[in-house]
Amino acid sequence: PFFQDNDGLKPMIDRIMTQPLPTISSQPNIPIREINAILSRACAKDISERYSSMLHFGEDLQNLLSGLPVKAMRPRPAYIARKFIRRNRLLLGAVALVAASLATLAGIAVDRGIQASESRFALRETAVGLVDDVMPKLADLNGATGVRGDLVVSLRRRIEELLLDDPTDRQLLLRKARILEYESDMLLSDNQVDEAERLRFASAKIIQGLLRDQADDEISADERRLFIKLGDIAKSRADWKSARQYYEQAHALLLAAPGEHRGGLCWSYERLAYIAKVQKRDDDYRSLALQRLRLARTLLSEDPDSSTWLNNCAMAEQFIAEIQCYLGDPTKALVHALQSQVHADRLVQQAPDLFSSRVMELSTHVIVMRCYYSLHDLDNGLRLSSNVRALARRLIERNPSREEALKIALQKLRQVINLWHIYDPERDRDSLQAEIDSLQR
Repeated sequence: PFFQDNDGLKPMIDRIMTQPLPTISSQPNIPIREINAILSRACAKDISERYSSMLHFGEDLQNLLSGLPVKAMRPRPAYIARKFIRRNRLLLGAVALVAASLATLAGIAVDRGIQASESRFALRETAVGLVDDVMPKLADLNGATGVRGDLVVSLRRRIEELLLDDPTDRQLLLRKARILEYESDMLLSDNQVDEAERLRFASAKIIQGLLRDQADDEISADERRLFIKLGDIAKSRADWKSARQYYEQAHALLLAAPGEHRGGLCWSYERLAYIAKVQKRDDDYRSLALQRLRLARTLLSEDPDSSTWLNNCAMAEQFIAEIQCYLGDPTKALVHALQSQVHADRLVQQAPDLFSSRVMELSTHVIVMRCYYSLHDLDNGLRLSSNVRALARRLIERNPSREEALKIALQKLRQVINLWHIYDPERDRDSLQAEIDSLQR
């Protein structure tokens, strides 16, 4: 690492003796910090700071490969918590994950064995790590909504306490904005629209203040996402004009953004298409939806095993199927609906414990059912109806305390009732209606 072309032996030896080991530069999906820590310890100038044997060196390399904490890293609670969460996130329910996270936060805050400055640094590192590594996973884990709220509120309070010492800390301000955004999402899923909007505006104010001070690609991505979410608020109020303005602002920022933002563009096309449908702009509706589908297929072809792009493509095919039904062509709709179901089945095989996988599975069965009924294929329609009822019950059973699961399941079961009413009026709907009434109670 210390070799330089056209250099003599003595200058190289001087560098070996006096200069720190050069670090490996960052690369995508590679744990560079941990690799550099292992190499630095193995090559430490002071022999007492190195691994005591090749056995210990090999053990730390095995820890790295196994997703365990690396001994060469400082044993900060945030680091240890992140390793545990990454290793177990598909096995942990939301309750266990949040409990572990809260314990980590509380443990740092009350550890009197650490000097005040070090304690603050450790708490800051832990809070930032939990916002970055845990919070994005919470929405996709089965479990109760209340415990998610406990972690989010605790995190926000800790970060607000840290900001009292340094109100200009950009990293903490950014995390506070993200927490406010997540709180807003939870409130909106519980139909608390006004409070959700207030928190989103508060988050947007922080983000725009950070961008005024210094442009940053990461923070710009937060700004784009918040425009979309403000559009979602306007959409929930049926304020189509404001929703379109917010969505178009986000879309323009996405198109102008440097780097790779095609995933975000997919969702942007879908939101704009939905507004076009509501405003009866059928040509725009079809055009935007087709652009969204083409982009989704391209992304999946580039990475066929990505659960993100599988989910994205399943939604895009489903969206086109809904459009074809709306435009009166159920035959074409069925082609896209069945393709959506193929993607959803693969998604469930890859990640059967993820909430989003099960919701996608249920949604694709509903659109296929709708297509069969629209084609007056009552046998297949009834078969899919039975599947929808079973999947809806399973979604609720897996998430007994999650309001969102109940809301989604009820919505899909009501769609079954409506389709029976239109296409199979002789079908006995009493038992299904009784099931819906029981779930609502």
